[in-house]
Amino acid sequence: MILGGTAIAVAAIPDSNSGVISACLTTRNGSIRLIDYQAGRRCSNGETLITWNQKGQPGSTGAPGATGAPGANGAPGANGVPGLQGPAGAIGPRGPAGEPIAPCAATLQWTAKRCQAVSYTLGPTGEYPIGIAFDGTAIWTANWRSSTVSRVDRSSGAATTYALPAGASGPYSVTFDGTSIWTANFDSSNLTRIDPATGTGINVALPSGASYPMSLAWDGTHLWSANAGSGNLTKIDPVTSTLMNVALAAGVTYAQYSAIAFDGASVWVTNAANNTITRVNPDTGGAAVFPMPAGAATARGAAFDGRYIWTANTDTSNLTRFDLTTGEGVNFELPAGAAQPIGITFDGTDLWVANWGTWNLTRFDPRMGTGVNVPLPSGTTSPQAVLFDGLNVWSTGTGTGSVARLVP
Repeated sequence: MILGGTAIAVAAIPDSNSGVISACLTTRNGSIRLIDYQAGRRCSNGETLITWNQKGQPGSTGAPGATGAPGANGAPGANGVPGLQGPAGAIGPRGPAGEPIAPCAATLQWTAKRCQAVSYTLGPTGEYPIGIAFDGTAIWTANWRSSTVSRVDRSSGAATTYALPAGASGPYSVTFDGTSIWTANFDSSNLTRIDPATGTGINVALPSGASYPMSLAWDGTHLWSANAGSGNLTKIDPVTSTLMNVALAAGVTYAQYSAIAFDGASVWVTNAANNTITRVNPDTGGAAVFPMPAGAATARGAAFDGRYIWTANTDTSNLTRFDLTTGEGVNFELPAGAAQPIGITFDGTDLWVANWGTWNLTRFDPRMGTGVNVPLPSGTTSPQAVLFDGLNVWSTGTGTGSVARLVP
């Protein structure tokens, strides 16, 4: 090795432990000779020991290299567990009314819902059908003037009419208790219990102090009769055949045209004589009376929509909604072209109102407080009672001795 122009003999073995190379520098002439310091070799007089490592000190860190190209995308992970369903959004407003539509015969659209409305006659012994009920299979009407009931097949509209037993006349209301059909016979001031399979009936006398039953309601356990003549209710147990009168609050009287409905907890009765409505506890008979709001009179129909009691007010041609807890009533106007409402029912979404004065129905949205009129099919006039059978809306035609079926 040549170092600074001086010849150097390279030692074969540096320090095996430290790797240090040892050499002797001659002071006189600057010559350098390597020594094996580990083997015991030392510098002589006139020489200076110098050392160095074979491995140099680490240099400073270099600059980072350029970023490499992105690697290939990994395989997609498994889908996570679905989150909980969010709350339902607010109900949107009802859309604008559509344009008038052409008659079914002109458009040949026989499958359209409006073209499926049909009228069925009850025959000469089904005069003035004033009440209507559904027994889970057939439609029943109470025919006031002919003192009969009619069973109507829901598919064909074929009607079978049965005379009430002797001693029963003027059936004004009809209902179903899960087993039997019942009529409230206004003219004869009694009730009739009818076997829906055979149409045969048995009269049931009202207790003393009850007279002129007008409306019926079933609460799931008992039948209730609103008695227009005596201004009270009769509670009937169809299993034990026991009847008991339930007095209403002091000052509550009836005139003709009382209506009755059950809200799942209480029985509600309209009192046409003093323009009030009464809420009755079916277990205790306790009664609370609430006034009809100003602008509402002669409530002849009542229905429950799952949240409120509604009445159809004949003389003022409007509806009233009652709060179940406070009894506070709020009036709602029917659309133009609807007058003298009598019957009212709920189809799970909308209310349906039978308008005696205009021979049509009103489909009323209880959430929006607005309605649209629905014409009755040819052959049905003077609608009075209306119901929903789970598929169709039915209305009586008292002026034509018929019933009408409409698809909602």
